[in-house]
Amino acid sequence: MHHPEVLYHNPGDGIQQVVTGASHIAMLSESGQLFTVGRANEGQLGRARHRHLNPTPDNMRRRVRSQDDEGQVILGTPEVRFERIAASGNVTVAWTRQGEAYACGTTQDEEWSSEFFKRFPEHDNEDDIDWA
Repeated sequence: MHHPEVLYHNPGDGIQQVVTGASHIAMLSESGQLFTVGRANEGQLGRARHRHLNPTPDNMRRRVRSQDDEGQVILGTPEVRFERIAASGNVTVAWTRQGEAYACGTTQDEEWSSEFFKRFPEHDNEDDIDWA
């Protein structure tokens, strides 16, 4: 028998948005921190694939650094904070306040894949992820 488990509890930085994909959950905190949990085989969690970790707040947190439009990390920049998130199939997308899109996972047609959050400028300022 399965019992509910608290995945995240921080009264000072509560979860403001929760989205689900085919086999994963993404959560966005009030401060813009991103958390993912679930199956990682297609990269949808934004961390190394096939690596089992117990779902603790630290293991679920995704620390994303600013990147240029080619996905190269810009050294010396602070951690990216997000304003909204979406999930579809095996893809997770997060947008900054400026509308910059970061994504991870594998699209259904397998045309695009990244196991870590990568800048996705062609989807900046979009409201849906039908392309996933």
